[in-house]
Amino acid sequence: EYDWIRTGLMFEPRGHDVMSGSILYPPTREDCDIAILFIETSGCLPMCGHGTIGTVTMAIEHGLVTPKTPGVLRLDTPAGLVVAEYKQVGEYVEEVRITNVPSFLYAEGLTVEC
Repeated sequence: EYDWIRTGLMFEPRGHDVMSGSILYPPTREDCDIAILFIETSGCLPMCGHGTIGTVTMAIEHGLVTPKTPGVLRLDTPAGLVVAEYKQVGEYVEEVRITNVPSFLYAEGLTVEC
């Protein structure tokens, strides 16, 4: 219903064929500071590492979110809880470290034929 927002931001004349971005909104989880929807030209992503680093940096430096715990931003993503620890010096974020959602084994003992 609202995909026109994503396509309007990601495609020309505003974007390009490998454009990516994020949309911030209030979290649905009480243990999170903010929620992020990762968008690109092909659709929405459940999680994006470089998108998380950039979004955390921008949100902290521009005062868009006040974390419950200084130096830690808890993110509500479509993939689940992502925790970003950041180091801020003055008004700038110098480092961001991400603890992503847990990985899991989907299947084992499979043979790949080429």
